[in-house]
Amino acid sequence: MLPVIRNQVIVHGEKAIVWTQFPAEQIYVSTVLREANIDTEVFHACLSRDERMEIIDQFAQKMDECMVLVCGYNINAAGLNLQSLCRNVHLLCVGISKSIVKQVIGRVSRLGQDRITFVYEYRVAGSFDGELVEKSESKALPGLVAEVGEIELQVGAFREFAVENWIHGYFIETF
Repeated sequence: MLPVIRNQVIVHGEKAIVWTQFPAEQIYVSTVLREANIDTEVFHACLSRDERMEIIDQFAQKMDECMVLVCGYNINAAGLNLQSLCRNVHLLCVGISKSIVKQVIGRVSRLGQDRITFVYEYRVAGSFDGELVEKSESKALPGLVAEVGEIELQVGAFREFAVENWIHGYFIETF
């Protein structure tokens, strides 16, 4: 993650936001980035309202301050508009649910963002996070099959679009 953020911040002069699950991860990320001389702030639960507003102002309004904002998934970020100067989202660990992940990406990728948003998701093969993602994807498959089944009913006569063929094709391509 450090080489990617270093390239974004130092070479391109862009801001980045890093989302973590636990406070210890926030401390780790901010320490590593500060050791690399990257201006970093941590948005955490112990901040007062004024401190939070000051950090958000630095990140969202000032080009040369608070180049990286480290946030936790569990910190209330509802209503924060962070898209004005940032388009780089880093997900250090897997979110509790897909809706939480979509919400944190939505802090940057929203109406008013005039550039492409880049989302970087970091996973270690064979780790607990990897297992969570696999379970989440396997839970999504039945819902997807139900949607395809509804489409098949609407299409009716087109047997080449049969659910069985689609599922077989999906598993052959995926695994």
